[in-house]
Amino acid sequence: MKKPNKKHIKVRMILFIICLVVSVLIFIDNRIISVSFYDYSNEVVTNDGFTIVQLSDIHNANFGIGNNRLLKKIKSLEPDIIVITGDLVDSNHGDVERSIRFAENLTEIADTYFIMGNHEYWKYDVFWNSLTNSLDEAGVNVMFNDTSIIEANGYEFALIGLDDRNLSDNTLSDLVANSGEDLNVVLAHEPQYFDKYAKSGADLIFTGHVHGGQFRIPFVGGLLSPEFEFFPKYSAGLYTAEDIQMIVSRGIGNSVIRFRIFNRPEIVCVTLKSQTANTTKL
Repeated sequence: MKKPNKKHIKVRMILFIICLVVSVLIFIDNRIISVSFYDYSNEVVTNDGFTIVQLSDIHNANFGIGNNRLLKKIKSLEPDIIVITGDLVDSNHGDVERSIRFAENLTEIADTYFIMGNHEYWKYDVFWNSLTNSLDEAGVNVMFNDTSIIEANGYEFALIGLDDRNLSDNTLSDLVANSGEDLNVVLAHEPQYFDKYAKSGADLIFTGHVHGGQFRIPFVGGLLSPEFEFFPKYSAGLYTAEDIQMIVSRGIGNSVIRFRIFNRPEIVCVTLKSQTANTTKL
């Protein structure tokens, strides 16, 4: 057998190191949970400290036994309410019972509100009634174009859950007009309708769906949307249109593409603060 020369050994070592680095990056970007913090101020907010934790696109993800790592991280944020902006389950790799148990554990931390995402609707015929009934029994507030009035620290605001089937019509405008509140916080699964949302009169919008673009390119942004659109306009973070602000969560889990790169699973934590507290808007 011919003995490998030094050049071949060097090439193999370089390839091994590259594979090792990529493997470590993929592990970190899929198993290490990050938290993104925002402050939101509005003239309606008269006292500091009301905290909203957003989870999105969980897709049956599992972080430790019983999702204990994820739950511990959420609990440490001391949320006043938790909002789930769709795709709690996954239509391709569904474990509905695990999702229900996780949601029930969330309600022990804080009042939890949930809207349907596209994956819940893709599974409609299989477990629609079972899912919604189980979430209700678990104590989750399931919202179908509903408005809940949230009592905060001496003030109140409207929490509006926009159904995934009504993202592009006038439903949100009607809900905002009828909320009776000057501060309207909206849960909407998909961010690509931001122009529509901005015209509704909503103030703060929580969305997800895009998984951060799945692979994030430094200084460029997300590469791919779930619709396989390259470089989606809204992939992660904060977007503004005049006084309207939208947060796009990178989400927790994965679906069709089972891993992320430069795109850690994300919990969003927003604290409502008064304008007199010398804080900046999101």
